[in-house]
Amino acid sequence: MAKRQILPKLNFAQWYRDYMVSIDFAERPVSKWDKRAHNMQQKGIASSTYMDAFLATMNFDGVTTVLDVGCGNGVLALQIAPQVEHVYCLDYSRVMLNYVELNAREAGLDNISTIHLSKEDDWQGRVPQVDVLISSRSGLDADIENLFNKFQRFTKQHIYFSYLVGGRFDQPTIAKLLGIEQQGLPDYIHIMNVLYEMGIDPNLSYVVAPGRLESCDDEQSFLQQMQTQYGELNEAQIALLNDFYQQEKSHFSSDEYGMKWALINWAVPSM
Repeated sequence: MAKRQILPKLNFAQWYRDYMVSIDFAERPVSKWDKRAHNMQQKGIASSTYMDAFLATMNFDGVTTVLDVGCGNGVLALQIAPQVEHVYCLDYSRVMLNYVELNAREAGLDNISTIHLSKEDDWQGRVPQVDVLISSRSGLDADIENLFNKFQRFTKQHIYFSYLVGGRFDQPTIAKLLGIEQQGLPDYIHIMNVLYEMGIDPNLSYVVAPGRLESCDDEQSFLQQMQTQYGELNEAQIALLNDFYQQEKSHFSSDEYGMKWALINWAVPSM
């Protein structure tokens, strides 16, 4: 498919690559995802606002095989598997994949298999071509154009992708309160522009899911989360956060502190 340009002339794919270099973007080490896998499993595999919205965008007519890239502990794969012949779950965390296999067994599903690779690894001869590929909240990459081209080489019909709106996993209000400057990631509109340049006109919708602050049951858990997010805090910052918690804790479950996701999907162009 012919490439397109946005006027005034600007190569968004190159801008994205340059920006990710400028913020020193790097994939999280697998050890962090191994550790997070236990926390994800403890939360369970029940349906959620985000999951329901993501699945609602999908069409399984004529679909027999699905590849779930960055599958986590398999929460989406478990919902999809009863509707297709086979789901392949790909993740670079072996612990995540162990939970996928455990959850599939407990659900009585024998059509889910795991692939221990990252999205950056060489997939040739190791990952099958499938009808549908999904990448749910797992699409951060140093070169998004290259990633999408790779996805399309392994997909026959359709790709479903989600990306954080706003480019920030923290709360800018809190960062400003603490006097901390953090550069955001590229926003979802940059993803849309890269796809446009690739000759793709994707479908777009949004969902607001509960944010990380919703899990803060008390002041201590809130401060622990802030320390994980921003590093060591001084006494003045802790005092500011204590006041903030008392004033805002009743709103942590609201959309104001939620995470808005862009749900992006497109038909794979004929090569």
